[in-house]
Amino acid sequence: MLQFASILAFPVTPTLVQQDSKTTWRLASDDLTNIISLAWEMLDPTSEQVLHNIEMLPQVSNSFFPYRSIGSGEQSLYVSDVPPNLAPKQKLNAADVIPCFICGKQFRLPMMRNHVGGHVIRSQRQSPDPTATVAVGPEPCGFCGREGCYTQLTKSGLSFKVTSQCDYHYSTMQYKAAAKFSANAPCTNVPIHCALCPTSASGTPRTIWKYNAIYHLISEHGDENQQIPSIPGQFMVDMFVHRREEAAMGFTAQETAEYRQQNQIPDSDAIDAIAESNEVGKRGRSNTQSTTGSDSHVSKQGRIA
Repeated sequence: MLQFASILAFPVTPTLVQQDSKTTWRLASDDLTNIISLAWEMLDPTSEQVLHNIEMLPQVSNSFFPYRSIGSGEQSLYVSDVPPNLAPKQKLNAADVIPCFICGKQFRLPMMRNHVGGHVIRSQRQSPDPTATVAVGPEPCGFCGREGCYTQLTKSGLSFKVTSQCDYHYSTMQYKAAAKFSANAPCTNVPIHCALCPTSASGTPRTIWKYNAIYHLISEHGDENQQIPSIPGQFMVDMFVHRREEAAMGFTAQETAEYRQQNQIPDSDAIDAIAESNEVGKRGRSNTQSTTGSDSHVSKQGRIA
């Protein structure tokens, strides 16, 4: 018996036809083509959600698939425009040395995310980046610094799994270690869940990169005045960048203070209090913190456009 999520089921209305001595059913080719298009769109193929949604599909190994036209023998009834990001890729090894797409410097794979994070945060803050030879987009991938990569974070109990089609995806990255500041690897830019976005067809939250959170909130959830809704406490904790991390990235204490003031970002003490409250888990309702978009982000959006 084949089991699959009901959201992937699409009703069809066949017609009965007599074929020789047997009665069989027939479906119009246009109807089947339309259903395939609808089913493909249901997987949300233009966002990172497709990585998890596609796992809902049952795997069938059968010589009759894909179907073929009776006359020509050509394959039919399949998705022909699958994004290149979904094509299987050979994962890099931890020992591989690769060039940064932003500045050209070479690093071992495990250190590329930490290096790229420096380019990303400088771009997000509109801070000078003298080594960059390529502009960083508004919502870059944390692994490679380019846009267009699909990355999905899934959580099961206390464990995290990061799935990505990025060429520089470090598949053996330890999520909790990567999300924690250290002197040798200060960058904590990791995939996080947006608590304001609707869940996917499979019920998983939307994944964004930590350093992209402010831009995401303003561009996706802000109103015409760049005001955004209240942010759940845990989401605020996940997206917060501590002073020591910014200092390691080359930002002065004054620059950090000005950026937080412009975007109404709470200080470390407030974030630590929210984190402690979430750990205890005994509050009747979740903490929320409002954040307001700033003129700096408005000007940035105009510059990127």
